[in-house]
Amino acid sequence: MTIAEISIQTLTPEADLSTHDLLVTVSSGFFAYTIFDEHGQLKLFEKYTRPENDPGLFSPLNIQGDWLTKNYRQVKVAYFSADTIAMPSRFYHPNTAAGHLDEVYGDTGEEILLNDFISPRSLYCIYRVEKDMVRAVVRRFPLAATWHAQTLLLSAKNQQTEGVSLHINFLQDACCFLLQKDGQLLSVKSYPFSHVPDVAFTLLAFCELHGVSSNEVKLTAGGWITAGSPMYEELRKYFLHIGFAVYPPVPEGFEQFPPHFFELFYLLQSV
Repeated sequence: MTIAEISIQTLTPEADLSTHDLLVTVSSGFFAYTIFDEHGQLKLFEKYTRPENDPGLFSPLNIQGDWLTKNYRQVKVAYFSADTIAMPSRFYHPNTAAGHLDEVYGDTGEEILLNDFISPRSLYCIYRVEKDMVRAVVRRFPLAATWHAQTLLLSAKNQQTEGVSLHINFLQDACCFLLQKDGQLLSVKSYPFSHVPDVAFTLLAFCELHGVSSNEVKLTAGGWITAGSPMYEELRKYFLHIGFAVYPPVPEGFEQFPPHFFELFYLLQSV
């Protein structure tokens, strides 16, 4: 049985969860979920990470626990995978979507093609997820609505703001980032990383690609990153304007985490 790396709850075992929401994020390397009550209050958070000595797929089916077998008002799942393309709807066609991904990432033949329509931007997020992962999610959560984490970021961070903004959401050894100028999308990317400096290098490369100086970028970070962490200190070396995404204070019992830590779950809650 896989043991939770983090487990915090303020629920009682006999609680009626039929008015609550189960919100999940999953990739081949991690699985995390939250429970929010009918008032939008965080009630539970658990996080699991694939053991370093296990090279195989990290499946939601391996996670045991009564909380995952309860009846909820709704279940929402955010996938993370690196093979993604954001495409204007006028260019999208279901018969050619797979070919576009193959051109960029190659054809592995071991993944399922999915897509999300992002109405505010008239974009499609086209992506691939491991077959076994999709099947495990469907078996575990047959009624769940699913999106890619990148879709949630594109949907939520659509404000018309002046200047250059870079929003980045961190997960377990992975991130999604969104680069915009004067409210116009310049680039969006999802990728796993092995070393902390890799992230700053990639962000700087994308800024240079679009003719943007890191000194003019307003960087906002959310997800699994904290002030003073190696990742935060590395980003501070290159970006003058850096801060965290703003969310309501966490409820009692979860104070060890800043509000932005749960960003992806807040985005799932609002979609």
